[in-house]
Amino acid sequence: MPFNPEIHHRRSIRLQEWDYSSPGAYFVTICTYHRECLFGEVADSEMPLNELGQIVNDEWSRTPEVRPYVDLDLFVVMPNHVHVLFWIVDHLTDASDRRGVSLYAPTDELPRSFRSPSKSVGAIVRGYKGAATKQINTLRSTSDARVWQRSFHDHIVRTESDLNRIRRYVAENPRKWHLDSDNPDNW
Repeated sequence: MPFNPEIHHRRSIRLQEWDYSSPGAYFVTICTYHRECLFGEVADSEMPLNELGQIVNDEWSRTPEVRPYVDLDLFVVMPNHVHVLFWIVDHLTDASDRRGVSLYAPTDELPRSFRSPSKSVGAIVRGYKGAATKQINTLRSTSDARVWQRSFHDHIVRTESDLNRIRRYVAENPRKWHLDSDNPDNW
């Protein structure tokens, strides 16, 4: 069914006055469609990745190659969701020296499918989800199967203590899976 504003009243959960392409730290959680456990199983407080989980992990690891204005911090792939902490950096001063990528290179150096007109959190997540979905569906021989929920949860990191709290949360996530509300055993 196409979007109809008279019927669909989906309100944005994004911070209205915030520019989501501005430099800073962002914490994002992306859940699988219907919270299906696709990426592996937590065992002994560890999260060994299955083949689909490895795709999701590798695609996120590639993000700075495709988007030189992004620096990765901690991230974890869980059975049915991914937590990612990353930085959007001032691409004119920060990114080029760290990765040896010329920011002034012609845009045709990147394949058209990897280019995005926006450098926002939404564009970063959309590109990641699309790339991972394509590989997962190719592996499963399912051309149009949904892998991810429609949106994602984001948090703008504003303080050092907030950053440290999130890093701890991400690092401890596999150990606390038995308590997690996304764990199907807790539904």
